Amino acid sequence: STQSTGQLRRAMAHSGVVAVLGGAMAVLGLVKGLRRRAGGPYFRAFKGVDLRQLTAAEFCARFNAEMESGKTVEAAREFRPRPGDVVTLTTMKTGQTWLLAMLRKLSFGRAHTGVDKTLAIHPGMFVEDSIPWLEHGLWRGKLDREQLGSFRVFKSHMDLSEVRAMLEACPDSKYITCLRQPHDRGLSFFKHMRGRFCSELPSMKDHFDDSFSADDFAVLEHQGYEQNLVDWIEIKDRPNVMVLFYEQTLAEPRKALRRLAEFVGVELDAELEENILGATNYDVMSTCGLFVNVFPGGGTYGKGRKTLLEGSSAQIDRRWAEVVEPATGARSYEQLYEQVTGESFPKFS
Repeated sequence: STQSTGQLRRAMAHSGVVAVLGGAMAVLGLVKGLRRRAGGPYFRAFKGVDLRQLTAAEFCARFNAEMESGKTVEAAREFRPRPGDVVTLTTMKTGQTWLLAMLRKLSFGRAHTGVDKTLAIHPGMFVEDSIPWLEHGLWRGKLDREQLGSFRVFKSHMDLSEVRAMLEACPDSKYITCLRQPHDRGLSFFKHMRGRFCSELPSMKDHFDDSFSADDFAVLEHQGYEQNLVDWIEIKDRPNVMVLFYEQTLAEPRKALRRLAEFVGVELDAELEENILGATNYDVMSTCGLFVNVFPGGGTYGKGRKTLLEGSSAQIDRRWAEVVEPATGARSYEQLYEQVTGESFPKFS
């Protein structure tokens, strides 16, 4: 409605400092309400659809068709970042939202002390000054706009194989990817798809649960994750490339932030460090309402193997053995972590 739209705009107008819990929760209510009324991507893709007739792969394909088109993907591949721009290129559910919030805070510096729309992605609507998503239809024709902060930040889920021309043509830009334990990534992908679906179509929650299990989504060869991982490992030593393991940020967020700040050339003093760590704490991000794909109870290691069926875990292990091990010599993700970082894999309780 016109009234709700006006409320949303007034709420967003105060985005200089949105209270971590109170104000952001109010924004969340307005955003969710408007998205349901306007029809978000899940609503448009699945309203009235019998999910029992779809496989998990067909579900994903139907959703992706609402988010992007051949023209938007082509435009994303042809995008050329400027010197100093930071482009994040990750498979879904490897920690990109966390990474983007840290990057935006580093770009803004000490003057930005809150948690607001500028730190987040808004997949259901175009939000001024939010983080641009290269292949998203809402950003078509708007990618090269100026951004707030000392450097521009971009999001993409395109594989490295799709953007090699970009990396070669723009060596003065910076590129970051995130890697995550494959079983955990698969489980998180299911929780993401279910959570976003149910937020837009709450009346179909039981229908979704009757149609799909975590294993249905977790075993998908989503974006060829294993091959994409191998491709990034092959170029990890380039000075403008950073490979960040999700578990590094999870176990030692302060150390991960300092490494990130050094990579993008930001001097990190004690005040800015505490500001960023406070704003990007997982508990804050999962409850403040602005980060629509960060859910309470996440931010963990090891749940994938514990939750997925034995056959599903074995299927993920086989992909690793067929793709990653021959290329890297690492028999497991944890071994690859140690091989790349030179550090012991973190211990999680």
